[in-house]
Amino acid sequence: MTGKRPQADRLFIARANRKGEKHEYQNCKGDDCKRSACVAYKTGWREGYQIGFAEGYDAGYGAGRQAGYGEGFDAGLRSCPGPHGGG
Repeated sequence: MTGKRPQADRLFIARANRKGEKHEYQNCKGDDCKRSACVAYKTGWREGYQIGFAEGYDAGYGAGRQAGYGEGFDAGLRSCPGPHGGG
C-alpha cells in the first residue's frame, strides 16, 4: 500500500477478498451461492425439471390407463412376461 492512496488501496484489497472461490456454474453445489450465473443455472434447472416431471407423469399416467392399469393389479400381473406373470 502506498501512503498517498490508502482508501483506494483498502478498497482494492477488500474487492480482492470478496471474490472468493471461483467455480463453474454447472458444478455449483452451494444453495447459498449468490453468483448470478449460479443462481440462473440452478433456477432454470429446477424449473425445467419440475415442468418435465409434470409432463412425463401425465404422459405415463395416460399410457398406463390405456394399457389396462385401470383394470387392476391382477390383470397387470397376468400380462407380465416375467416369472411372476402369465408368461
